[in-house]
Amino acid sequence: MTHATNRTPSEYWEIMEQTPPEIWPGSTPWSDPWGSFGTIPDGAGLGSMVERTRVPSADLPRFWTDLECRYKPHWPRFRVGSRDTSGLTEWLARAGYRCERTETVMVLDLPMPRGFVEEQARTVHEVDTPTGLNQIIHLDHLVFKDPILDADGLAQELKRLGNDRRLFFIPGVGDLAWAAGGISLFPRWALLWGGETHPDYRHQGFYRQVLKARLQILHPEKTEFVAVIADDSTSMPILDKIGFRAIGQATVWAPHEHP
Repeated sequence: MTHATNRTPSEYWEIMEQTPPEIWPGSTPWSDPWGSFGTIPDGAGLGSMVERTRVPSADLPRFWTDLECRYKPHWPRFRVGSRDTSGLTEWLARAGYRCERTETVMVLDLPMPRGFVEEQARTVHEVDTPTGLNQIIHLDHLVFKDPILDADGLAQELKRLGNDRRLFFIPGVGDLAWAAGGISLFPRWALLWGGETHPDYRHQGFYRQVLKARLQILHPEKTEFVAVIADDSTSMPILDKIGFRAIGQATVWAPHEHP
């Protein structure tokens, strides 16, 4: 496979947006003719998200009316990037939304820096049992405030893992992992997601270890580049040092009061 390492940001986006974003388990994806994409929440109201808004600016009022019918009462978060509808952030602010965080979309072309991938991540394990997944779920709850899954929920989430969607972790003590992160493999590229470290074990290299374990499963003959939506305050500086480069920024907006 010949890799185009001199791609423009738009070329990366064109490849990535051929694949639906990673979604919350149990939520229902939707799209529109303009390329907008979102998820309707599960029965508990989780997974309420608009990932892309590509509706023309003039159609925002009608789009908003459709959202009210689709989401009420679980108003969605919005991820807004440079390719999204012009004026969307102003619309969200008027509707009672607040900017929750800033993210940077970063990519790393394959093959990866040799010195980085040759370092072994011996303490990192791949999830293949409910016990390992349970440790990650409890870490998710601590870091992201995600819900704790019961036995049925753990079994369903395990079924989502396989050759193209894999999850790694550093085991901790009891029901709590020290670090974790997932990767999804698509035609031509891969997406890193869910990277997290227990607050008591940050700045000790655990994030890098889990990152290495995920990157080491990639095959350059199948994967041209890897991408990640990085939180500017945590993972972005680490990824920048390794060699990831930014192709765009996004802000995540949350409903502050009822729109």
